[in-house]
Amino acid sequence: MSKKLRVISVKDAEHFVWGNLCDGWWLKKGSNFTVIEEIMPPGGSEAKHFHNLTEQFFYVLNGTLCIDIDHHKYKLHNNQGIEIPAKAVHQVFNNSKDLVRFLVISCPDSHSDRVNVEDNENKIFDELKAREPIFHHPEKFGKTKEDISNQMCDEFWEVGASGNVYTKQDVIETLLERYNQPDYQDIWETKDFALNKIAPDNYLVTYSLIQDKTRVTRRSTIWRKVNGNWKILYHQGTIIGG
Repeated sequence: MSKKLRVISVKDAEHFVWGNLCDGWWLKKGSNFTVIEEIMPPGGSEAKHFHNLTEQFFYVLNGTLCIDIDHHKYKLHNNQGIEIPAKAVHQVFNNSKDLVRFLVISCPDSHSDRVNVEDNENKIFDELKAREPIFHHPEKFGKTKEDISNQMCDEFWEVGASGNVYTKQDVIETLLERYNQPDYQDIWETKDFALNKIAPDNYLVTYSLIQDKTRVTRRSTIWRKVNGNWKILYHQGTIIGG
């Protein structure tokens, strides 16, 4: 005999507060999928985030809900809904003067699969800054041919401060010669870092590099994450002083 099922509503469902004074009720709670009814006050919003595995469906019961999904803006009215795929960066707002009530259906449960974009990008920024300036950390990333090659994508290319174009093989040969010099010295400092996401798993890092306390160049590196590892796709240096 099957067990007796439970009729549920916001009157007896588990309640929680989230975001900017928003309310939520667990209508269905479990690892396979969840259903939450939520209320967002005028001017309310949530942090921009994404889910690695979870797919969601937002359905408006009453009011108007604004949603940004991967830089596209949507406005949902009564009895309208929209799917949010896994890995899609999204953020919801209530830009109206009235409460908005809506359902959020998630499969699987999203609460253990949530990445806030600001926190994630700060982590990425720290990881990439630690790798710059590129090819100036042989003590950290190695100095063998294999070590150097592993830092670059196969299609890597560089425009040097001289304006010359260098291939991956050109860079490997130059660095092997440089690292093997017995009197090799590398005096540098960096400043003015900036990070821009240009595509999924692709980031542009820009900064200033000061070498030997006199030579100043503006550097740009495009980083790509390949199988969980950061690799350099493109690099450019432009002399701005010294």
